[in-house]
Amino acid sequence: MDSSQSDSEQGAPAAEGGAKERRAYPRADNWGTAWLGIFPEGTKVLCYLVDLGVGGCHVEADAAIPASDNAHVEVLLQLKDSTLRLAGVIRHMEENQTRAGVEFTDLSPRKAEQIQRLIDHLFAESE
Repeated sequence: MDSSQSDSEQGAPAAEGGAKERRAYPRADNWGTAWLGIFPEGTKVLCYLVDLGVGGCHVEADAAIPASDNAHVEVLLQLKDSTLRLAGVIRHMEENQTRAGVEFTDLSPRKAEQIQRLIDHLFAESE
């Protein structure tokens, strides 16, 4: 979905396979990294940010991420010259545990606004 779509267009069928977009917010493709701090173990994993939205992100690591669905994590996003620290929950693991979908939790309006500004900046740079 591109950044020119309005909130009302987000439920429109996707171009591929006719699947409907289920996300509440559009996502930007990656240009950064994310550290996942996995609770309660405290393990930290360096990941590549695959995509980013106000409600969550997908990350990919070089090796298996030592976590499972519903694991609580702290996400440290490092994009361009911005860093954001967010609480989250792994909602699904993929591809031999090297990819994870993370939903951000306890997202304050301020943090949501920071993520949206970052996404807007990333979209503007890609055009």
